[in-house]
Order: sequence, then C-alpha cells, then structure tokens
Amino acid sequence: MTILEVTDLKKSFDTLEVLKDISFTMQKSEVLAIIGSSGSGKTTLLRVLNFLEKADSGKIVVAGKTLYDCSNCSIQDNEQDLRKKRLHFGLVFQSFNLFPQYTTLRNITLASDLLSKERVKQSLFGKDTKKTVGSKIKSFFKGAIAAPNLFKKYRAELAKEYDANRKKALALLDRIGLTDKVDAYPFQLSGGQQQRVAIARALALEPDILCFDEPTSALDPELTGEVLRVIKDLKDYGATMIVVTHEMEFAREVADRIIFMHDGKIEEMGTPTQVFDSPKSLKTKQFIAKY
Repeated sequence: MTILEVTDLKKSFDTLEVLKDISFTMQKSEVLAIIGSSGSGKTTLLRVLNFLEKADSGKIVVAGKTLYDCSNCSIQDNEQDLRKKRLHFGLVFQSFNLFPQYTTLRNITLASDLLSKERVKQSLFGKDTKKTVGSKIKSFFKGAIAAPNLFKKYRAELAKEYDANRKKALALLDRIGLTDKVDAYPFQLSGGQQQRVAIARALALEPDILCFDEPTSALDPELTGEVLRVIKDLKDYGATMIVVTHEMEFAREVADRIIFMHDGKIEEMGTPTQVFDSPKSLKTKQFIAKY
C-alpha cells in the first residue's frame, strides 16, 4: 500500500533553491533513509513534509489524501488546518526539544491531551472557527452554565481520554525501556534517554509516517546505540519511517530504500545494496567513498 506520494516539490529561500523537483513514493511499513552532505536539502525536505515550511510548488499525498497541491500557492492554510496536516507526520528533532518544566510522562501526553480537549469540546459544544478566541471561551462557559449535565459529560469524556493517553504513554515508555523515568525531568536524563522520550512523544500521536532528522547527531558515540536500537525495534513493529542520517552502516542495515541527495536533488535512489555497493552516479560514488 502506498502511504506517501511526493511529486515535484520545490523550495527556495530568497534566491537559493534548496529543493529541486523532489519526487518519490513510500509504501506502508517501509523505512527510507536519506543521506547526503550538509546543505543538500535533507532537513528542508523533512520540514516541508511536516508543514514547518511551505513548498513553493509540488504535491504531497498521504494515504490517498492530498495534503498539499500547489495548483494555487496563494492560498494560505490557517493554523488549525496546518495542525491537522502535521498529525500525519511525527518529527523527531536533532536536539530533542523536550519541555524542561515537564516530567517524562507529561512531555509524552501533553500534545495528546490538548488534542483530546479540542476533540471532546467540539463534539459536545460544536465548532465555529469564525469566532474569536475570547468569544469561543465565553460561548463555551455559557453553554456549560445553561446545560450543567452537558458540562459534566464533557469533564467525564475528557477524563476518559486523558486516562487513555496516559496508558498509551506508559506503554510507549515500556517499549523504549524507560518505565523507571516516568517522573524524571529532562535534566535528569541522559541525551540518549531524552531522544528516546522524544521518539515516544512523536509516536503518541500515532502518525502515518515517523520522521527522524539526524536522531543521533547530538549524542555522544556511546549513547548513539541505544537510540538506533529503538529505531530498529520500531521497524520490527511495522512503523513507516523516514530517517535522515549520517550513520551509513545503520542506513544499510535498517533501510529498505536509500535516497542520496546532492545540491537539492535526488541524485540516486535504490536499495541499500544498489546505492552502497553499485552506485550509478559519480557523486554518489564520491560520497560513499568518504565512509
């Protein structure tokens, strides 16, 4: 089953063209590793896929649903629409980006709880995107006063969802081997542990595709292995993943396909054996030779 279709993506920053006609597809449960030198466009591609940057042209389709089609690039998505599109992807950053004021468990459940709150509120009290934030709040509490039983149901439904989010987070912590760090704060965790929490946080939203941007680049060599083991375990669970990495042996071992990017373009794409052992492009050969 095709889970992702990317067609002719382009992205420029001022006069610098960073992505040039990027096109590829992915199958469900496939692991795609993206390799290439710094400045080749790898991170920008992930940011465009995750709607942290807007492509100048192209098309992005996930699970048969068109999320972006630049037939009219003048149309701007509102923040609510962007949030919905981002839910199809989970992005694990180089630098963890955990909230320092929250425990491990709260870092994982925070986004899920916010989504649950919005979902329950809309199902019980309706949705009016034209209202201002202030009027929405007033309308919400006005409805709660007029119908106290409805507000009671709201709190009960929310508590049920929060409990489900917590159970899911605990199961994820068990999967990544951090059940003993439920109440720890980020400063109490090693770099490898923080990255594993960041992975669990991304998984908690159940994205169609999990993206990693150099997940081990901020780690000491001795901590790199534990993060790579988690990613290998996710493959065994059938997760669909895009991994931007400089770990060539890891890419060879885990990826189903490799994309080598150079100067904003896909220079070569194929199986690990094809790309690493029998590259067709001279640029690919030169890059592989460095490793």
